[in-house]
Amino acid sequence: MADKKQQPTIQRIEPGSKAMEQYLSVGYGMTVDQAKLIIAERDKNPALWPYEEYKKAKAMLAAFDAKPVAVSKRKGSTLK
Repeated sequence: MADKKQQPTIQRIEPGSKAMEQYLSVGYGMTVDQAKLIIAERDKNPALWPYEEYKKAKAMLAAFDAKPVAVSKRKGSTLK
């Protein structure tokens, strides 16, 4: 059985924080400012950005602003 000292700690990342932006930028390949720029420029002139990049930018901003919602009625674990 694993000792509690050896278990990895789970770190909470707050929505909308700089840490969340860094976490998402690894997967999406852009920062929040870049995503906002892509969306603004594509809305004005669709020829500037491919649709795939536009979708990716919209998804990143949605993930950045998302607030987690508990759906289970069970009591949560006692992670610190």
